[in-house]
Amino acid sequence: MAFQIADDLLDLEGKAAVMGKATGKDQRRRRWSPCWGLVRRARLGVLEAQAIALLEPFCAEVDILREAARFLVRRQA
Repeated sequence: MAFQIADDLLDLEGKAAVMGKATGKDQRRRRWSPCWGLVRRARLGVLEAQAIALLEPFCAEVDILREAARFLVRRQA
C-alpha cells in the first residue's frame, strides 16, 4: 500500500525529468485531485511508522527492512 501511495504522490508532485516518465496522468484522467495528496501523504506517514514499529523487536537484525520501508515512502523517482 505504501508503495502505491508513494507512486500516486510522485505522479501528482514529481518532476518528469527526475522520474524519467510523464507525471500528472492521474490528475488529467480525473482519478483524484491535489487535495487528496494531503490525505495520502498523512496515510503514508502512518504506514511508515507502523512498519518501523513492527520491526522494533528485531533490533539491528532487520535494519535492511527498516531502510526499505523508509525508501518506499521517501523515494523521489
